[in-house]
Amino acid sequence: MPILSVVYDLTDYTAVMAVCIVLTVVLAGIIVAMAVLNYVRSGARQSETPAGGDEADEEDEGETAASVTPAVDRSLLPAFFDTLCEGMSAESREKFATLITSGETQKLRYRTPLTSYETEKDFLKDTFLSFSVLGGELPTDAAETLFTKYVGMLKSAAAITRINNKMVRFYFARRTKEADALDKCVKLCKKDIAFNFNKFDAPGRKIPSLKRLILIYTAQKKYAEALNLCDEAISREVLERKDEGYEDRKARLLGKKRREDEKAAEKAAREAARAEAREEAKRRRAAARAAAREEEKKRRAQEREAQKVNGGESANGGAV
Repeated sequence: MPILSVVYDLTDYTAVMAVCIVLTVVLAGIIVAMAVLNYVRSGARQSETPAGGDEADEEDEGETAASVTPAVDRSLLPAFFDTLCEGMSAESREKFATLITSGETQKLRYRTPLTSYETEKDFLKDTFLSFSVLGGELPTDAAETLFTKYVGMLKSAAAITRINNKMVRFYFARRTKEADALDKCVKLCKKDIAFNFNKFDAPGRKIPSLKRLILIYTAQKKYAEALNLCDEAISREVLERKDEGYEDRKARLLGKKRREDEKAAEKAAREAARAEAREEAKRRRAAARAAAREEEKKRRAQEREAQKVNGGESANGGAV
């Protein structure tokens, strides 16, 4: 019986070991199969990647972006468009083309289709009729190119000054966005004022550029320049508004100038008082230092005198 039990124990142990070996082999097979599958998949992905790697990806993205941004349909533009836009940057030319062909033309004053325009002058006339809408989006160099060309075509002084003032408003609207816009605005105002004085009898006439320049000078607190313009307008009987000249504006400017002068005088007085107080403080400190030096001199002189007296007494005592 003991022998049989030993045999049975050995049989059970052998069976357990066999099962363990089989399970180990199966698990190893699964691991190998998964590794092979992953290798095959990674190889397939690499074969699908185009030559160039990241550069190819960037090119694809660029092509996608380009396909999203619609190009301007050149067939919608007047035949003379490129010639008209000479002097603009390529970006500005494209922006202008986009603005006038974007489907928002119902807000503009253009004829439809744009190809119906036979002359640049007619096209520019409607461009400046639409300037209040276009001006907010139109690049500055594009607006300047169109303005220069159109003014050069005009013969009527009234039309020229009207277009001048459209450009004045364009520059003035951009004064906080472009560093030189206000300077350009002032320069064009002066030019238009001189043009009006030269071409028209001023009595009873409004000159918008003159009023604009007065307002600019007032905002800059250049009251002398603004008052000079008012005097010029009054002497030529230019109107500011219906049946009203520049007398009231001059009076208001004088009031502002007086208040500013009073403020400036008060400020100057305060600064002078502070400067005088600083000088007085300096004088007092200097006097105090001088007095201290004199006291020090006296003290040292007294010490020297005392030393002499003491030295003499000591000598007399030794002699006795």
